[in-house]
Amino acid sequence: MKKLQFITMLLSMLGVMSLNAQESVTRYTARQLADTVSMTGRECCIQAICYGAVGEKKMQLEFHEAAMQKGYAPGEYWISRKCFWNFDDNLEYKLKTLADAGDPVGVYSYYLLTRGDSVVEDESYDTVVKSMLEVRKPLLDRVSENDPEVFYFIYMLSSYDYENPGTEYLIRSAEMGFVPAMMKLAEHLYGERMWAEKIYDLGYTSIAKDIADTYSGGCYWQAVDVIGSIKWLEKDANDNNNKDSMLSLAAIYQRGLGVPVDNERAHYWLDRAYNIK
Repeated sequence: MKKLQFITMLLSMLGVMSLNAQESVTRYTARQLADTVSMTGRECCIQAICYGAVGEKKMQLEFHEAAMQKGYAPGEYWISRKCFWNFDDNLEYKLKTLADAGDPVGVYSYYLLTRGDSVVEDESYDTVVKSMLEVRKPLLDRVSENDPEVFYFIYMLSSYDYENPGTEYLIRSAEMGFVPAMMKLAEHLYGERMWAEKIYDLGYTSIAKDIADTYSGGCYWQAVDVIGSIKWLEKDANDNNNKDSMLSLAAIYQRGLGVPVDNERAHYWLDRAYNIK
């Protein structure tokens, strides 16, 4: 897990370099980033899942492609799925081999490939749960290893087991710093700001705008906090060069929304937004 976090921080640094570079400098591709830090195909696929969790679809697709190019079967599965390609004849066998070995992404990908995203209508609840227990078995056998990826995919394979939904595994995965699990908690369960801010600290800066929204009223169980919103809008504007956040900051200062009117700051953010190409 520490290696994944190190890779994420390094990728974030390289991403900022490419974002702030002159137009003549080509943006790093996921494959170039992966090669720079010697990522395996499996690590590329995990990184893709992390980027997908925070909504960075382009990076998600690129890292799945990098995983496929490095010969990791789940990368091939997800690229084929996203691009509506026909699956390779040997893909099911390759995914089953990974699944039998207890590879978490392999288990989940094999389940989706062979059963699809939804259960068959005429299947009983008990039949579905029994099937999922069979699929999860290689992962449940690895619980003692305390692997956050194992915990996360046990949860993902527990969606129809209403009596044992695997929430405890999701929380354990999140507490160990696995971004997809943290994002699930931020979106669906509790502690939206806390988990989202932890994700930002791991280098996924694109989430800053979502955090700002929770302070400005987008999180219905937490009070509006204009100062907190400004803080995260500024982070988003500076980290991601987000024009929308700059315009929001300009409006806050121009209208005095929760803060004193400050035309100088309003003009500053308007100028920055205007100069974005």
